[in-house]
Amino acid sequence: MHRGFIVLHRKILDWQWYDDNPTLKLFVHLLLSANHVAKKWRKIDVGRGQLITSTENLAKACCLSPQRTRTAINKLKSTGEITSRATNRFTLITVINYDSYQDKELIATSKATGELTNKQQTNNKQTTTTKQCNNENNENNIVNTGTKRKKEKTEVDEEFLSKMRECYPSINIAEELNKAKAWIISNPHRRFNRRFFNGWLSRSKPGGQPEKFDAMEWLKNLPEGKENGNGSDN
Repeated sequence: MHRGFIVLHRKILDWQWYDDNPTLKLFVHLLLSANHVAKKWRKIDVGRGQLITSTENLAKACCLSPQRTRTAINKLKSTGEITSRATNRFTLITVINYDSYQDKELIATSKATGELTNKQQTNNKQTTTTKQCNNENNENNIVNTGTKRKKEKTEVDEEFLSKMRECYPSINIAEELNKAKAWIISNPHRRFNRRFFNGWLSRSKPGGQPEKFDAMEWLKNLPEGKENGNGSDN
């Protein structure tokens, strides 16, 4: 189980990547994952504020595509938040100014306070146990919620578009994507997601607009007498 914490100042609200969800998520993950003390990994020195990882591992941990992960890494490098050194086996990432996010004095104070609190709670084991159980339930709820969100992925990304090209080989997916987005602009009450776009494609003709139901044509093709609903040719 992971222990400890990082220091995250409220000034991050003014950070230029704060409203860039993939970049923000990746940066916080790097802060949480970086070594707080120097270690060795397979005879390689990994210092404080560094971690050994890979694009694939970061993408999986942050629920991002590899392409979005690489883009987020490049953004963080461009503004001096991190540096990275890649080899054919791994990537060594260094968080610049790591000490700003891992205050030793604050951690030491917190540790001392925690030890004092534990001593004060020695005679209240049942309450402590109940709190621990509640914490475990909360952690389970977070895991379950995360799994549910992953299953209910709705973003129309390149992975989804690739599947649509396989399902609708005769339709120009890029052209229909632009049409669907234009329609959404005129109908802002509708949500543009995977379900919507799949429905759009299912109603589309190759190279044309979404197919519309022609009631008059349908009536013309009915056998004589059935348009009155009697179900008989007599």
